[in-house]
Amino acid sequence: MSISDVLTKHADTFRQKTGVTSKLSIPEMTDLMASLKWGQSNLLKGTSDQYKEAKVGALYASSASNTDMHRTDLANKRLAYSLTIINTTGTDIFAEIVQYDKDKNWISSKHSSNTSTEIGQECTFTCVDTINPQTANISCHLYVTNAANKSVKIKNERLYVGTLPGVWTPNPADKVGG
Repeated sequence: MSISDVLTKHADTFRQKTGVTSKLSIPEMTDLMASLKWGQSNLLKGTSDQYKEAKVGALYASSASNTDMHRTDLANKRLAYSLTIINTTGTDIFAEIVQYDKDKNWISSKHSSNTSTEIGQECTFTCVDTINPQTANISCHLYVTNAANKSVKIKNERLYVGTLPGVWTPNPADKVGG
């Protein structure tokens, strides 16, 4: 194996773990590495790196136990919400971050640019948003159209401070002794 093959393999692994899909130049990869924050914690609890079935409510689904969070400490920070699904509904699905004020009035929502519609299709979603200073409550979930009471399979659901989805890690509260 040539040095070029080894470097390409490492670059491909790096892109896969950071969620970057396009090939990067060396300066772009250097900038990406500089932007990574090592040791971040997944803000979502109860998630897994194995597929879990999640029931769709009226419109939303998640594998996390705390998708609706009261957080006033994230103002002006960027959050990256990411997850991988297998679509078992055959309807449109996308990831979404919704912000509410202290009275739970809607402020804004941001969703992933890609959608999944085919049954059996595996898809990874990433959604990045800047938190408004008036935000007191954040909701991260899948938005699933016309699929109430159906379910989707979800893994690697995560929410990190920053602009990169990173790799899945458990929330510290989910770790044994954590």
